[in-house]
Amino acid sequence: MDLQAAADLFIKSWQKESQKKLTIALFGQPGSGKSSLINELVGEKVAEVSAQTDTTKEAQIVDYNDVVFVDLPGYDTSTFPANRYFSSFSPFQYDLFLCVFSNKLVQADKDFFRKVRMSLRECIFVRNKVDSLYDANKSNDELKKEIRADVAEQIGTPQEIIFTSCRKNAAPEDRGIPELQTAIKNHLTPAMQDKFNRSAKAYTYQLLDEKQQLALTEVRKASAMAAGNGLNPIIGVDVGIDAKIMSAMYARIRKTFAITEVEIENYKGS
Repeated sequence: MDLQAAADLFIKSWQKESQKKLTIALFGQPGSGKSSLINELVGEKVAEVSAQTDTTKEAQIVDYNDVVFVDLPGYDTSTFPANRYFSSFSPFQYDLFLCVFSNKLVQADKDFFRKVRMSLRECIFVRNKVDSLYDANKSNDELKKEIRADVAEQIGTPQEIIFTSCRKNAAPEDRGIPELQTAIKNHLTPAMQDKFNRSAKAYTYQLLDEKQQLALTEVRKASAMAAGNGLNPIIGVDVGIDAKIMSAMYARIRKTFAITEVEIENYKGS
């Protein structure tokens, strides 16, 4: 195989790797804030936030960089009864589930969670809108303890619960967003963790460092291929191959740091 064919194969493999996306499905009652959570995780408005009801007829699919978020309609509703739900959405194709709730768990959520567990899929419970918790006679820690106990009683075993809020009246770390990002990564394989890191908003220095390491990995891959191309004796062809390699590398790095073409042009003009 000549170097040009090798470079083309390398770039295609590079692009194919990026096409294998992490899929995260969110389920829960309308109004629990699933779309808002998706927007918080990636740091921009990519999911439409609306007052949905159990008459929602399709899943909201948000394809963002290396992650596909799926906001599933309500389970076992008049629109999608239990016996039709799985044939309509094939939910067990997803890598990870988030059960999002803002009040007590309802029976439909508990039933869906049990089916998720039976399929050996991972699920994280997210108690959203935690900023609305209030009891004059109890602290927030006491209220959270009660929620953990209630979920454990309803599900039958203690569950990991991340407490979040999507209101912008506090720093992200005070609203549980970085904690949720960490919990998601802890439930993924290393390869899928990298995909999530590329797509998640860096609210912490740790995640920013992880993004930097991913970018360095892309540079090393490109450097190795470019070094091999340096042995190409055909004048002009080696330049074209290097251009393809650099273009693929820059595209991956831009995605990792969420750098848009508009920002690049603005920077050039400054």
